[in-house]
Amino acid sequence: MTVVQSRPATKTASFSTGWTVALHLLPGVVAAVVYFALVPLAKALSLPTAAALGASGLIAVAPVQLAVLTAYAHRHGERAPWAAIVYRRRLRWPVTLAWAGLLFVLAAAAFLITAPLASGLKAAWFGWWPADWLVDLGTSGGFSNPQLLVTAVILLVGTVIVAPLVEEMYFRGFLLPRMPDRLGQLAPAVHAALFGLYHLWTPWLAPTRFLAIVPLAYVVARTRSIRVAVVAHMIANAVDLVVLLAYLSSR
Repeated sequence: MTVVQSRPATKTASFSTGWTVALHLLPGVVAAVVYFALVPLAKALSLPTAAALGASGLIAVAPVQLAVLTAYAHRHGERAPWAAIVYRRRLRWPVTLAWAGLLFVLAAAAFLITAPLASGLKAAWFGWWPADWLVDLGTSGGFSNPQLLVTAVILLVGTVIVAPLVEEMYFRGFLLPRMPDRLGQLAPAVHAALFGLYHLWTPWLAPTRFLAIVPLAYVVARTRSIRVAVVAHMIANAVDLVVLLAYLSSR
């Protein structure tokens, strides 16, 4: 496997346990609050809640995480947010796509295998969850083609392109290499668990996301490249978009 290393501009220093937890979870709090706040607006515009989730990627996920990256880079004498990223090796595209394809298959298997667990957690612990907060693609009916097309565009930009790119820069490029030293080889697994908890808008999927992200985290740590993670994440997030577009084309 051939790699070309791009040397990060900032020195890698581990965060404390408290900072590690906060930096993983607080962006999730902001993203969830913005998503919940956008749900009534989506309904007022006769759009499914998936549009609110995609919009939250644009106005909450990306700005908050890029702000943290920028602040860290400035603190270390750099201006660009990507200067805070450690895992910046450039794998060749055939290698990147091969890894990304494998990671997507493993993530899909994790979601399929743990579907009963997620349903059980949702019923047992989150029965109180407001129905309006559930992510709905609009494929069950009740929305016009133009409304679904607008939703598809928002998902494409916010959920398939922007959110995966920024989240991989932030979580795998910035936080993963700065996990507490005492975690040792368990650092990627702990990171994956925290990333699962970060998705506060679907908390019953935290165990599923943990299993889906663990292989990705170890591959990124091994290859020292977030390129693989970005591609795999985009492919995974594109599944909902493909489902929506298939539904649209069948009408």
